[in-house]
Amino acid sequence: GRLRDGRLTGGERERAERKRRQAHALLREASSSVSAAKEFIEDHRSDVGPQARQLLADADAALHDATNYHRSGNVDEVISRAGASDRDADAALNKAKQDFKKAEDEREEERRRRNRRTTTSISTSTSSSSSSSSWGSSPSNTDGGGSSFGGSSSFGGGGSSFGGSSSF
Repeated sequence: GRLRDGRLTGGERERAERKRRQAHALLREASSSVSAAKEFIEDHRSDVGPQARQLLADADAALHDATNYHRSGNVDEVISRAGASDRDADAALNKAKQDFKKAEDEREEERRRRNRRTTTSISTSTSSSSSSSSWGSSPSNTDGGGSSFGGSSSFGGGGSSFGGSSSF
């Protein structure tokens, strides 16, 4: 126990010092966790939902409380509030990352849907064109060289002024 004059014994001093170190370490960890969650949520604010924001607000409030208790020397409350802040900040960051991933997945799915619509639209317009017409097979599409763009069966062959007489 304590000495008669109220001073702590050697063992009590050591325990009290360990608690102070623990409180200080938890306060640093909580501060770091809150900062990381804030940064991620700010960077991805359009994708992060209200639950992650509320967890961050709770973590920030608990950190503020822990800091105040630290100033007043209440080590037990520092440990309690800093621990709560750290847990809430970690939960906020995890939820924000889930929200972000969900938004990314939704954007990717929308890109796929658009690409399918574009591909379907292109193949529908291609298949609806007449099979007898081809690039340059109409006499009205001549390039002035006596032949249509690409000629009848070869690209640039048959005396076309586009590519001469050679075929690809």
